[in-house]
Order: sequence, then C-alpha cells, then structure tokens
Amino acid sequence: MDIRRINLNLLIHFDTLMTELSVSKAAEKTFLTQTAMSYILKELRELFDDPLFIRKAHGLQPTQKALDLAPKIKIFLDSSKNIFQETTFDPLTEELSFKAILSVHGELLILSKLCAYLSIHSPNFTLKTLSLSEYVNLEHLLATEVDFAIGPAFLETGNNANAELLFFDEVVCVMGSSNPLVNQEITTEDFINADHVEVQFSYLRKDNMLFKILAGFGKRKTKIIVPNLINVCEVISQTNCIAMMPRSLAVLLKGMYQFEIKSFPFPIKEYRIMIHYHKRLENDRRLRWIIEVIKNHCCQ
Repeated sequence: MDIRRINLNLLIHFDTLMTELSVSKAAEKTFLTQTAMSYILKELRELFDDPLFIRKAHGLQPTQKALDLAPKIKIFLDSSKNIFQETTFDPLTEELSFKAILSVHGELLILSKLCAYLSIHSPNFTLKTLSLSEYVNLEHLLATEVDFAIGPAFLETGNNANAELLFFDEVVCVMGSSNPLVNQEITTEDFINADHVEVQFSYLRKDNMLFKILAGFGKRKTKIIVPNLINVCEVISQTNCIAMMPRSLAVLLKGMYQFEIKSFPFPIKEYRIMIHYHKRLENDRRLRWIIEVIKNHCCQ
C-alpha cells in the first residue's frame, strides 16, 4: 500500500471510533456531523477491505482486524505527535559539541570565560576552535561545519550568514614605555614617520575605512612583521616601534607587558565585534543558548 495515497486523517478518525465505539459520539468528539463520520467509516472500510465496526444495539463492535489495527495505529499517531512536540533542552545534562572560528578577540577575551562557564553549567561540553586567518574560508566553513565565528562585522561571511552584536571596540596606538613618543601628544607626522610593527594577518586590513584614512596620510614605515599580537607586545616593549591594536586587547595585554596606549592623532570610528552564524542554524536551540551565554557572561 502506497502511504502517499492515503488520507492520514482517516487514521485519527479510526482511533476516535475505536475509543468511542459509536458513530454519533465520535462525530461529536471531532466536531463533525454524524453523516460525515458515517462517510469516514465507509472510507476506512474501503481502505482496509474490512467492515472494521459492526453495528449493534448500543454502538459499534470492532472486528478482529480492527482490534489488530488499533495498537499499530495508536503507535503511529503517538509517534506523529512527537514530531511537533518540543523536546526538553537541559545544558547541564546534554552532551553539547561546538566548533568555532575565533578572531584574536575571541581567543584572548572570550574563550577562557566561555570555557569556565561551560565547565560549570554544561560539564559534558566539547569545544573545538580554529584561529581566524587568511587561510580560513569563513563563508564555506560557516555553511558546512562551523557553528559560529567571533570577529568584526566587516568579515566576509556571505549572504546566508546572520550576525549579532557582542561589543564595540576601537583601534589605538601602542608603544613601549621607553618610547620617546610616550610623554607627548602624537601628531599625524609622528605616527607616519615612526617604525611600525604589524601582525602578518590582521583582519583590520579588511576594514577599508580605516586603511583608506591611513593611506590618506602617506605610506607608513612597516619595519617588522610578526605572526601575532603577543609578538607585537614583545617587540614594542624592547624597541621604539609603534603598532596598531584594538583597545580591548591593548588593555588586556598591558597588564602583562610594558607598553603604553595612545589615541590616534586623527579620528577613528569604533567597529563592532559580532558573533556570526549560518542561517541553517538560526533555530538551533544549542546555538541560541551558547550565543546568550557569550553575550551575558563572556563580554564584560
């Protein structure tokens, strides 16, 4: 029998007839007329090639085939109901597994707080992280295997990605405590003429607005290129080089290295740090939960 050709509503009415053993009571329970329910019974008899219910003085008597069908139909209907029922979600007992791409903001500001929270409130969690780099195809990974990414709003995530705000940040100038520029207000000329140390891959380069502003003042003297911000801190603390760094990260790292934070000599707009995720997961309760955890417990 081809189930695609069956009106599955008939099974609901069969179950009602089996419960009530009366055409009139089954009709009343389902808000149908007695005539309509009688027609449904006729369709059921044709479907199963059996009388199913024999009329007697006070109601209906099920045939043996009806008795055989009843538990099977009951199981089928109960299983169908489960499709539309919300399953309970308890992060304390669930085995949650996440895969994330993290910018340096995510790695230095959020990751440790997130792991500390999950260890208490979702002890069965696993988390795998990838660093954001020029080798990461963010759009492809979000669409296929990564649950979320943390980074600036201007990252290239494709048309099928959503993003929610975590916090604002701004770019500042950093330099070693012994740098001659520390005790004076930096001018645009000072900034352009100073030796610069840069991170080899910096997603700030994707912020065209910032680099258009910088290009307007002339070419900077990039003296040293290093793989990460930790190396930047080490270099500026031992040389007279200066560097650009997000303020939130500069404040964090200043407690570990000897350097100073200075504002740019020209106005620089704030930029947004976002959590990015693909639309395929926008109704995923696991993802919704961890986004709220990150927003409420990991961004202070």
